[in-house]
Amino acid sequence: MERLRNFLIIIVVGSIFSSIALLCGCSIKNQPIYYDLVYIAGEGGYIDGQAEQQLESGKDGLTVVAVPYDGYEFVQWSDGRTEAARQDKNVTADISVTAEFKLKINPPKIYTVIYQANEGGTISGAAEQSVQDGENGTEVVAVPNEGYKFVKWSDNITEATRQDRNVTKDIVVKAIFEKQTYTLTYVASNGGYLVGNLSQTVTYGESGTKVTAVPNDGYRFVKWSDDKVEDTRCDTEINSSVSVTAEFEFLFAGGEGTQLNPYEIENYTQLLNMRYYPDKCYKLTCDLDLSGINHEPIFDANEFFEGMFFGNSKTVNNLTVATESNFPSLFGMVSGGFISDLTLENVSITTTDYNTQDERTQYYVGTLAGYYAGRIDNVRVSGNIVVDGLSYDGVAVGGLVGRAIGTERDCNADVKIDVKNVFREHNTGMNLPFVFGGMLGVGDSVKISNCHSQGEINVKECYYFEDDKYNTPTEIYIGGLIGYCFTYSNGDAEIADSITNITIKGDNHYNAGGFIGYLEVNQDTAMRITGCYVLGDITTGVVGGFICNGYAYGELLIESSYTDCDITGYSQVGGFIKSYTGSTDKCIVSNCYTLSNIKMHDVFDSKKIVGYGCGFGYQLSDMEIINCYALGNINSYRGGGFAWSLSQCKLERCYSDSNITVVLSAYSVFIYSLSYTEIKNCYSKDIINYDSNLEPSTVVLIKKLSDSQINNFY
Repeated sequence: MERLRNFLIIIVVGSIFSSIALLCGCSIKNQPIYYDLVYIAGEGGYIDGQAEQQLESGKDGLTVVAVPYDGYEFVQWSDGRTEAARQDKNVTADISVTAEFKLKINPPKIYTVIYQANEGGTISGAAEQSVQDGENGTEVVAVPNEGYKFVKWSDNITEATRQDRNVTKDIVVKAIFEKQTYTLTYVASNGGYLVGNLSQTVTYGESGTKVTAVPNDGYRFVKWSDDKVEDTRCDTEINSSVSVTAEFEFLFAGGEGTQLNPYEIENYTQLLNMRYYPDKCYKLTCDLDLSGINHEPIFDANEFFEGMFFGNSKTVNNLTVATESNFPSLFGMVSGGFISDLTLENVSITTTDYNTQDERTQYYVGTLAGYYAGRIDNVRVSGNIVVDGLSYDGVAVGGLVGRAIGTERDCNADVKIDVKNVFREHNTGMNLPFVFGGMLGVGDSVKISNCHSQGEINVKECYYFEDDKYNTPTEIYIGGLIGYCFTYSNGDAEIADSITNITIKGDNHYNAGGFIGYLEVNQDTAMRITGCYVLGDITTGVVGGFICNGYAYGELLIESSYTDCDITGYSQVGGFIKSYTGSTDKCIVSNCYTLSNIKMHDVFDSKKIVGYGCGFGYQLSDMEIINCYALGNINSYRGGGFAWSLSQCKLERCYSDSNITVVLSAYSVFIYSLSYTEIKNCYSKDIINYDSNLEPSTVVLIKKLSDSQINNFY
């Protein structure tokens, strides 16, 4: 206002001077003209620079700036100019302008709020937010992934859910996670213990260490409480805590598994439980009936029985075995075991065509065991074994045991063995015969005493040719007690006081011995057979009433043994031994005899008499035979009252006393052929009867004699 008042005074004074000049008649010539520049600040600001200026016409004013106060902003000058700074130039008139200001409307300040997640989790909610100054953000949650847990935010807030309020600055925070850890706890129930780390702390996704459940003696591991059945466990990819208990069960009715206090067996399940403790002692406490059960052998080559089993005079009834595995029998494989006082009644065994070539093992079949190494006392078995179809060799079937090593005492086998369709169709490289025995299929260095075998062995349909694959009948050996017996590795063997009453029937030229089919005594070993005899009738191609064939490079003694049966042969028969090779000073047969009646005929025509029938032996070499005789009747095509051929033998105090009916005159009353043999104090009382169609000829005592000696013979 003060400036405005001064301005008005200047104008009035100027006007007065002009009027005086006119009144006096004076004129003002060449006086400069001045203009006023006035810059006024409106409300809200001020003028920076000279706000009032007087300029000569045409001159330029000074620059001024309209400056707003805080909270205001420049709008324009009143003459419409919008630049806050102005300079009026070439002024030719007075100028008065006002700088116009207005209150500034400031927008609210916006802050950025960012939530981030480290490894192991995510953010639920708006992870990036724009929040006005002083306002609140929205709620977010730090969510851990599976196996992780939320720890804290990077600004040390520990609640997973957060809402930042009254925001006055930018915020950037991270949710921090870490892997969960879990506890693995393992506990053993009664009956066992655990091996391993029983309390483990494991990070999510990682694995624990192995823990094994070990049963106490007599117990079995059943399962873990989470239903896992492997006794050793290693929990992997852990995503929760684990707490489990190993469960065990006692397997038997009682006992401790020792010889003085054996485990007690009172049912079939407990019998099978023996497989868990193959080296313990057991006792059967009651009879078992296995009707309706197809039994799998308890033991095999991977887990064989080597303990003791006391049958306790109990009986296992109605055992049935039809399995594809080896060792079809009750026990399967026994090695180093002992079994006693047991009866197996009404056993039924069915074999399979076991591939001995691919399995690289032989096939052993029996009622008690397929393979047995150890001792058997007072075991009695009865039943049937059916063999229908074998094409791989290396097979042994026995009424009691398929292959036995060790001792059998006071045992009895009453078994019917039916065999057919047995052909060696596959070249396994073993070149072994098929073997069938009333008690043992194969006897390996056995010691047998007071054992008895009875029943039947029937072999048929094992002889024809087909598509260039064939099986010759000589590849089958049958023995009333043992099919194939041998000694091995400095192992001596002995058979005493044992009887066979096995009826053997074969429809072709199979090899059969009433006691042993084939006897092999190896070097540096010994075999003694004493007090044994054969009662069962034999019908097949090649027969030895006691032993069919064999050899002895070690020591063999057969004494006080005999045969008393009817023998029907198709090619060659010896009433006691068919063919045997030994050494004179180590192979001795003494005080043995045969009462067997011998009849020879064609396989397919019983009226056609063929073959060689000899009272005691057919072909014997390198043997010493003392005080032996043959008394049975003989009906044969050709042969000898005592033997057909002796080579490098010693014969002392032996004789034959038989009724002999022959078809061919080439027959000897005593022995047909002698070579390098000594006969001493022997005689013959044989009666020769010729077939009605044959002209009688001279009775021949000994047909052929070569480098031999005969002393005191009559």
